[in-house]
Amino acid sequence: NIGVDKKRDPKKEKDWARVEIRAYKDGVIVEKNTHLGDWVDPANYGTPMYRIADLSKVQVWIKPAEEYLPVLQDFLNKPGAPALKWDIMLQADPKAPPLDGALVRIGPSLDPNEHTPLLVGLVNNPNGKLLIGQFVTATIYVPVEKGLVEIPTSALNEQKGQSVIFI
Repeated sequence: NIGVDKKRDPKKEKDWARVEIRAYKDGVIVEKNTHLGDWVDPANYGTPMYRIADLSKVQVWIKPAEEYLPVLQDFLNKPGAPALKWDIMLQADPKAPPLDGALVRIGPSLDPNEHTPLLVGLVNNPNGKLLIGQFVTATIYVPVEKGLVEIPTSALNEQKGQSVIFI
């Protein structure tokens, strides 16, 4: 068979170095680090070709005013305390029903520029309505302490710089 010219298959020659790559789970491509025609070295694990994320549940970062920190820490640091519930409203769609979730943790430091703590929580995102980097507003439900009384602001009377209530 030496010297006999076999039929060549141009498609096979073109695709000889191509490999099909399949993700190990479903998701959305959130980062792409390669392009058509790029050479990829499978032995180099430095930068992944793609990053795939499951966006059915997303992490939400909230930066409240620093004065809320002691109240939130009191509830999160109690042993056996349940996760604080919160509702997330989309600023892009204020008429949409709130998305429910739970506060998971408080970041270990304050943002040096805004001087705010970072609250981290999870929110279900079944319809993919929340996008990464989107602005949201959160309402955190802190359990009411026993013996706490709520009064309307209109019941307060200012007398010489102090708030007074008549019962």
